[in-house]
Amino acid sequence: MLTRIAGSGRAGNTGDGGPALTARLGYPTGIVVDPAGNVYVSDKDYSTVRKVSPDGKIQRIVGDGQPGFLGDNGPAVNARVDHPEGLALDSVGNLYIADTGNSVIRRVDPFGIITTWAGTTDRNYAGDGGPAWLASLNGPEGVTVDTNGYVYIADTFNHRIRRVAGDGTITTFAGTGTPGSLGDNGPAVSADFFLPTDVTVGPAGAIYIADLGNSRIRVVKNGELNTVAGSPLGSQAVEGRLALTVRLAGPTGVAVDSSGVVYFAEGSIGSGSGLDIGDYRIWKVGAENVLLNAAGNGIPSYSGDGGPASRAQLNNPTGVAVDAAGNIYFADSQNNRVRRITPAGMVETIAGTGERGFSGDGGPAAQATLNAPMGLTLGPGGTVYIADSGNNRIRAILDGTIATIAGNGNAGLFGDGGPALKAALHAPQSIVVDSNYNLYIADTLNHAIRRVSPEGIIDSFTGNRPGFSGDDGPAAQALLNFPTSVALDSSNNVYVVDQGNRRVRRIAVATGVISTVAGSDSPFVGDGGKAVFARLDKPQSVVVDRLGNLYITDAVQNRIRKVDTSGVLTTIAGTGNCCYENDGGPAVNADLNTPWGLAIDNAGNLYVTDAGNQAVRMLQLMTDK
Repeated sequence: MLTRIAGSGRAGNTGDGGPALTARLGYPTGIVVDPAGNVYVSDKDYSTVRKVSPDGKIQRIVGDGQPGFLGDNGPAVNARVDHPEGLALDSVGNLYIADTGNSVIRRVDPFGIITTWAGTTDRNYAGDGGPAWLASLNGPEGVTVDTNGYVYIADTFNHRIRRVAGDGTITTFAGTGTPGSLGDNGPAVSADFFLPTDVTVGPAGAIYIADLGNSRIRVVKNGELNTVAGSPLGSQAVEGRLALTVRLAGPTGVAVDSSGVVYFAEGSIGSGSGLDIGDYRIWKVGAENVLLNAAGNGIPSYSGDGGPASRAQLNNPTGVAVDAAGNIYFADSQNNRVRRITPAGMVETIAGTGERGFSGDGGPAAQATLNAPMGLTLGPGGTVYIADSGNNRIRAILDGTIATIAGNGNAGLFGDGGPALKAALHAPQSIVVDSNYNLYIADTLNHAIRRVSPEGIIDSFTGNRPGFSGDDGPAAQALLNFPTSVALDSSNNVYVVDQGNRRVRRIAVATGVISTVAGSDSPFVGDGGKAVFARLDKPQSVVVDRLGNLYITDAVQNRIRKVDTSGVLTTIAGTGNCCYENDGGPAVNADLNTPWGLAIDNAGNLYVTDAGNQAVRMLQLMTDK
């Protein structure tokens, strides 16, 4: 799902102190997210940096709105910066700003005081081997910080990447200063770049670079430079092609998640470049270096909020960032917005006005506001239960009226043994109701399964902090890691997708004992053998049919797996390849693209949200073997 989190769509510099969705932005470019969920955005047109808090409020934190250079050693909100672009945060909360127009890097400490951290405002190249604040930069557009505290700068018009060590010494990390494209498979300091605009840190300290003028994404590992995506002689960028064989249209922003998946934003190089092409997408470099579409349909416009991200229209997306939960944030610059893609890539709205917030309890669901609703299930009497994840609540709709039944809106883990309405949840993602009217909640960021009794009392059924332990013992003492889905069989046994542990686990309600039923640390896929010895890469959802067979979406492997009642695992849909092939034929010969959610009907039809293909597909289990 693509969700707008800031910007009304109208250019301006208003709305501070109020809802981010109604604020006006000018040309948002850089973006970064802190561990608390605050989103920082640089507004190039209005020479400011603004912060969107988790409750959806926006506030100017850097710049008085006028381009210039002043205010060092004073409050950042009263200072002047000049067309800022890239942003970065270090481990102690310092905010680094690529103050592009001033050719410096500014730093704002946790107390809100701004200083010039690198550069002298002299647009030049000088200073390597000395203090960064005495060095010269030339229009730097990107900045990032690694886990050791080293700061990397995309020194754009010097065609270099500079690095500042913990003692403040600056050196050239990559680039000769000569605009060009040579140097792959060799030392990064001997390679040529052409207008590098963004830089970010990946796993194991790899440095990824958006090399705009060369239309490439490049990476430096252990001092050696290579290309990850883009070829000047390649074919048009199409989903499913090898990233190294496609022609890109001016990548401007790059981000890497914790597993090494690379995301980058593309706009248009523009006329007169010799490559007059536009793309207007967020791309993802997936497994086997295959190019996948994360957002955008290639048409420069604005549409698609509330629907599949790949069908949405973007206009010159620039900065991009990925948080720990897998949400992708990007600055949709020409649309004057900041937008977000959820991990599922799509959602069906059954309640809410389309505005982000929390309101409407006791009234019509269609007039209520939700905040990132995730899972839903049907309960007695047609009740619809919603995991209103962003509001840290479980809400229910009955006869068109919505109400909260669990969660007080605060993110946390407390309240066990008391009323569910007074308890704290943390980003619940999935819910299910058993035949005795107990409600089970996958309380994802609490790494727990919470249970609400028919009387409304909540307890932690299993888990309470991240880890893996407890198999063959009491579930109440076990540890989970990012549970994302919960399901029940006909006997009310509880099945949990323990995604962070790459397992599906079962809790026998009669005994309270937890055990693993699928998944291990094995390197082998494991089809035809016992499920407990097989590999699941990213199990996302689980359902159980009336006979007790389990069905699991294995998102990374692009498969749907089945565990039969004897514990044997087979693949029943998906070749393991991306992306979309073979509708109407055997399911095992079809290609899927990040299968996500599952549902099963009384006729034995299995429905899957094929998220990467923006499709819902059906498998007839009774006839398809």
